[in-house]
Amino acid sequence: MPKHTLATAAATALAAGLLTAATGTASAADRAAPAANGRQGDFNGNGYRDLAVAAPAATVDGKKSAGAVTVLYGSAHGVDASRHTTVSQNSPGVPGAAEAGDLFGGEVSLSDLNGDKKADLTVGAVYEDGGNGALTTLPSDGTRLTTTGSRFLSPPAVGISTAGAPQLGSIMAG
Repeated sequence: MPKHTLATAAATALAAGLLTAATGTASAADRAAPAANGRQGDFNGNGYRDLAVAAPAATVDGKKSAGAVTVLYGSAHGVDASRHTTVSQNSPGVPGAAEAGDLFGGEVSLSDLNGDKKADLTVGAVYEDGGNGALTTLPSDGTRLTTTGSRFLSPPAVGISTAGAPQLGSIMAG
């Protein structure tokens, strides 16, 4: 099985039930969209979708293209830019460290990984460790995205060879 297919399969298995994520802005129809069954893209449990905006080319602490992700919280009136959480690999509680070219946020997905009916965030860092790639999971604490309980998954941790730079987390599909 090709390395890319293995990386894709591992990412899909680790973040099963991928629901809602974005790398841009929400349309008017999505801004105040109720979250289905309280999970689809809802970190804070208020019943409205939240929006994860990836910035994989963001400079973090002087490191170009280290990457970051910002979550904007939704309400009955749409996404509220004043209520947000931004994370990078240099955020306290996030495993690892921001490095130039990691592209943290190259892929993002929102899903309920722990069954608490709140969205959790899975972030791909496609060029972590020279192209091996990695996934970081960030849970909801019931009121917002948090870094407490974050997990870092590298190719060796999920049984994928690093020969040929597998780019774990480069494609996440649900």
